[in-house]
Amino acid sequence: GDASGSIKDSLGRYSHQTASPSPRPHGNGTAESLPLPVLIAKLSARLSSPCSGQWVYRLENGNPAMAVLRFTGSKQEKTYRPLHTLDGGLTWQQGDPPGKLPLYNLDAIAARPGCPVIVVEGEKCADALQAIGFLATTSAHGATASSSTDWKPVLGRKCVIFPDNDKAGAGYARAVQQHLDGAAIVALPVDGDGEDIADLIEKWHGELLLDSEQKALVQELVDSGLKQDKPWLCGVELSRCLAKAALDRAGTFVPATFVSTGYLGLDRALCGG
Repeated sequence: GDASGSIKDSLGRYSHQTASPSPRPHGNGTAESLPLPVLIAKLSARLSSPCSGQWVYRLENGNPAMAVLRFTGSKQEKTYRPLHTLDGGLTWQQGDPPGKLPLYNLDAIAARPGCPVIVVEGEKCADALQAIGFLATTSAHGATASSSTDWKPVLGRKCVIFPDNDKAGAGYARAVQQHLDGAAIVALPVDGDGEDIADLIEKWHGELLLDSEQKALVQELVDSGLKQDKPWLCGVELSRCLAKAALDRAGTFVPATFVSTGYLGLDRALCGG
């Protein structure tokens, strides 16, 4: 959410966007401190682009610590700017806060200590899961920056990882798995390159599935991850059924013992298609 608690849009896979800058260094005390709306207006004027999305990362007590802003230009090019606050959100500066970055939805994680945590790549995915009742988090600055985040608040918690369906997503999932001492990576039943759990939930919305039905499907994915004894890409029942159907439609022979990886291209290769 933004500083007032609302979220207007989603960040998506900004680490895959060529327009995304590297995270700026954290403030050194000389940066200009301004109220958030004033700083957004100044950045928008400087970039000649309106702010099209904002996501606030909060501390365990609910106070804001940092934010990521998205600015969209006239040709739909996207630019991202991190901000941080050292006074609980009264004023903001450009750049990351000092030290390790907080997890997204850290306040919700602290408020639900017994609830499993789903780790995803990007605020868009976390927001989509939160909207149907799950506890979800992500690290800031995309698929290659997970080491910049403090993962200690979820160490020892029941966690599963939902990767994006591409090479960067798989790399991010493996990196997070190392931070979390082997949390399970659950392959999603998606086919398109780069698709993620938010895309899957959007598809279910389009198919007019009730929130309760969507929640039941996601819960099946979560349960499969929590039960598996080999923490890697697991072929869950839902993924197996949908991926097998996709392979059948593509004319690929599917062995009776086939277990989906959740990635159609890899499934085809494994089946010799």
